[in-house]
Amino acid sequence: MNQPSNSSAPDNPLSSASLPSPDNLPAPSDNQPPAHSLSPTDLVLSSATLGFPLPSEQIPLAAKYGFSAICVRTAEWKAERQRGTTNQQLRQMIADAGLVAADIDCLAPILGSGEPAPEFFGATQDDVFACAEGLRARSVNLVLQKNSSESAPKTKAEMMEAAAHDCARMAARAAEIGVLIHLEPVPFMDIKDAVMALEIVAQVGHPNLGIQVDSWHHLRGPLAGAPKTQVTAASMLAACETLAQLDGSKILAVQICDSGPQQGHPFDDTMKRRLLPGEGEFPLVEFVSALRQAGCRAPVSVEVFADAQTPEQQDHTARKAAAQTRAILEAAGSFSGG
Repeated sequence: MNQPSNSSAPDNPLSSASLPSPDNLPAPSDNQPPAHSLSPTDLVLSSATLGFPLPSEQIPLAAKYGFSAICVRTAEWKAERQRGTTNQQLRQMIADAGLVAADIDCLAPILGSGEPAPEFFGATQDDVFACAEGLRARSVNLVLQKNSSESAPKTKAEMMEAAAHDCARMAARAAEIGVLIHLEPVPFMDIKDAVMALEIVAQVGHPNLGIQVDSWHHLRGPLAGAPKTQVTAASMLAACETLAQLDGSKILAVQICDSGPQQGHPFDDTMKRRLLPGEGEFPLVEFVSALRQAGCRAPVSVEVFADAQTPEQQDHTARKAAAQTRAILEAAGSFSGG
């Protein structure tokens, strides 16, 4: 996979037309490690955890508390650009802080529609790819939204086939700018768990396509018994055991959070009641250990959806997120995958 370019490279317009070949991207500068070199011990600070600040506000906090990279939501990148900050300036900020751009959130096409991804959290498909290219990001996150039209795929086989077509289209587009793309299974969407997602990845067979595993979605999803039964400590451990048996080489991204007991609809639960790692009931040490047993080499991003925060609250959150997640990674032991 190609490396991100030098932070002083010419700026990119908001339009994603005329995308350059990844083979023609310059090498990164000495003080900016390649985004693709991120390892299982590297922490990524998601903008969601800080209440979606602008990248220029997120970067110094990530650097201050020892994160290796940032996850940027495209809407905040757009807002930063509209204030007059160029991609070149953002890349320089990231490089000067000793960070890289990990993943960009997120593409959300309608399953099987064959259409470009609609606007999602204030960003179009072209916006997402322009953000990834502009920041020389490692990867783009992909969520397939439910299709409620009359022509929507009905059976599991139809859904899997439609998802494969969607993933192939997005992977080919991502390859044009030299970034990875990872499908995120979501329990209340049609692609519900990591097993399904990996089957789709295998069917597509694109070299830059894999999946993302989110601790909330995994430990509150079908592999833990939901929604047919109440998730228990035992069922979450069973989900971790399943995770350990998967092909970790295709798990390209990991998101981690904690949670208390199940409450209400899963969408509200995941969006409103996530907790920082170590503050809830998830078996996160076992979750991380399972990823390592599977051979997953992806960095770990802390993603807790939060309301807008003051600078003081953001500092406090970033400090706790780093310390508590690092303790979980250390408790899970050293990486031993292939």
